Amino acid sequence: MRLAATLVGLGLLVATATPAAAEPHRKSHETAKLLSGLGAGVSTALVLSAFLIQDPHDPYNKPLLYSGLGVSLVGPSAGEYYAGQYLTIGEGVRAAAVALALVGVTRTEHVSCLAGVDDNSCTSIEGKGVAFLGIAAIAYIGGMFYDVYDAPDAVDRYNYKLRMQLVPGPMPSSSGGPPGAGVWLRGSF
Repeated sequence: MRLAATLVGLGLLVATATPAAAEPHRKSHETAKLLSGLGAGVSTALVLSAFLIQDPHDPYNKPLLYSGLGVSLVGPSAGEYYAGQYLTIGEGVRAAAVALALVGVTRTEHVSCLAGVDDNSCTSIEGKGVAFLGIAAIAYIGGMFYDVYDAPDAVDRYNYKLRMQLVPGPMPSSSGGPPGAGVWLRGSF
């Protein structure tokens, strides 16, 4: 009976023990800041280029704008993803800003491209659309800055979780012989 209890205890120990090679490693502040900064930079470059590389008949380059807005939802949060945090406040703010920007760019009006020519018309964003874009830009930039700023804190939260561990082991016998029946837990906090 004692042998069976010892085998069950050792089986539980093996099943719950984490090998040293599989232990999670500590994350780096610099890597998190670099990832968030690159994500913010790439998405900003795409959005700005959408307004700089345009067709005279369209006020913005739609594929570049939509790509940039899509990348902006996740790019600046790359540092938090690295630290194991997949939903961030900055993502929420940027999602709201993207929705507001999409409302802004749909508010267009037809204007004359050349003075004095009636049949040559271009599309332009109307005044309300520009106001929506301005508010969206402020929220967008704020959401990006928040995630870049929060990336080292996300790493600290991740690394703090690594400090709290429970490690099982076989119960030592009181007579100094083979392990007794049972499992003990050792914790570090």
